[in-house]
Amino acid sequence: MQRVGWDLLRSNAGKSLEGAGINPEITWELIEEAKEFKNITCGVFDDFIAGGRYKKFPLENIKKTADILHNNGVRRLDMWMVLYTDEFGVDEEQDREFWPYIEPFDGIMLWTMGESNLWKFEEKFKIYKEKTEGKKRILGLYLYNFGDSKKADPEQ
Repeated sequence: MQRVGWDLLRSNAGKSLEGAGINPEITWELIEEAKEFKNITCGVFDDFIAGGRYKKFPLENIKKTADILHNNGVRRLDMWMVLYTDEFGVDEEQDREFWPYIEPFDGIMLWTMGESNLWKFEEKFKIYKEKTEGKKRILGLYLYNFGDSKKADPEQ
């Protein structure tokens, strides 16, 4: 693998259930691994919104994590977030609270959750493009329908 990302919400030693979101210093574990493994290119906040999880993370911690990744003495590493289509565009107030968290991230990965929601994809993708302008983007595609707990339908 040429590019590998590290989950920043878990520490290597399992020290924190919420990793760098609570304690940005945990990011140094990733930097230590990056010294040895040149293919580590980023840290990833997976399931960032998940049930309001991000609300536990002061925005300053997210910015500090980005600063460590960008300026660490080894090499610049990007910071990415995983975002699911069912986590935004539902409640305007929740969206307004969340959107400022996008700013410190270098990239945003968009995933769908369940084929039953694919009819909303065009609308969600439009919002995603608007809110992530200037960021790196990845569109994730599942081969298994996790939202509905079954094999993915090739037609979908």
